[in-house]
Amino acid sequence: MAIPIVLIVLALFALLLLTRVGVRIRSEGSFALFLSVGRFRFRLFPKKPKKVRPMRAFPKEKAPKRAKKKKASAKKEKTDVPALLETALAVLRVIAGWLPGVILVDLKKLAVTVASPDAATTAVEYGASCGAVTAVLELLDRTQKLVLPSKKEDLSISVDYLGTKPSFAIDVRIATRVVSLLVLAFRVFKAYLSTRPSPEIHSGQRKESPT
Repeated sequence: MAIPIVLIVLALFALLLLTRVGVRIRSEGSFALFLSVGRFRFRLFPKKPKKVRPMRAFPKEKAPKRAKKKKASAKKEKTDVPALLETALAVLRVIAGWLPGVILVDLKKLAVTVASPDAATTAVEYGASCGAVTAVLELLDRTQKLVLPSKKEDLSISVDYLGTKPSFAIDVRIATRVVSLLVLAFRVFKAYLSTRPSPEIHSGQRKESPT
């Protein structure tokens, strides 16, 4: 009786390791994040609004509180699209080296509009954005399973010389299996341990320090 139970446990464990998990990131005016486990899908952000149950008795009306006016900051942080793409490229290079060919990247939409108050800066950022996006797509196509949008207008990099603020819209689904995530977590943890200073170095420095 023990052998069939062990086989069933091993089969369930193997099925768990081979289960496909993924996230979907959508940013088109508003940000949304979804998690999928197998065929089940969950919305992580924004959360669904809770239903308000009607109250039986009417509570006493309270005097409305005066909302405190918050001072708007004069300087707003500017979205640096080329810097974001360069950071994404650096992260993808590390992951692609650790897990080649096991990640599915379904790019449903990527629309980048480059704009800034200065026309020369806009031209420079436009060139940097084109180079970064091309490098990211080439890296994914070479090392992972990449699915591009079916419509050409859903993959675009444009420049707006009349505007002053850049815009960035993306809709992408990234999926892999549980076993790949465990391998990635192990390698990240191993890389983290290799960057930490060893306790022998600290103890040696303390001994050498004058009393």
